[in-house]
Amino acid sequence: MTSQRITAKDIESGQIRFPAPAKRVFPRVAGDIEVELRGIPVRGRWNPRTGPDRERSGVLRVGRQVLQAHVRADEVLTIGERAGRVVLN
Repeated sequence: MTSQRITAKDIESGQIRFPAPAKRVFPRVAGDIEVELRGIPVRGRWNPRTGPDRERSGVLRVGRQVLQAHVRADEVLTIGERAGRVVLN
């Protein structure tokens, strides 16, 4: 599983977007979660965006500074799990 391609706008907004298949490793409801981003524990705000009209990409907001330090535009992160935590590489 992977994230969607990270855009410069995503980095500026401090968010990572996830397609529907990848959302299964995240909580089903919105809330604060801790993930591992390239080996660093990071707290963020998860929103699965499962509206009544249609399902949209899930969004994890971790902050602009975190993303600027750990990802680049046009990257796609792989998604895994370790000890009950989502791992993004």
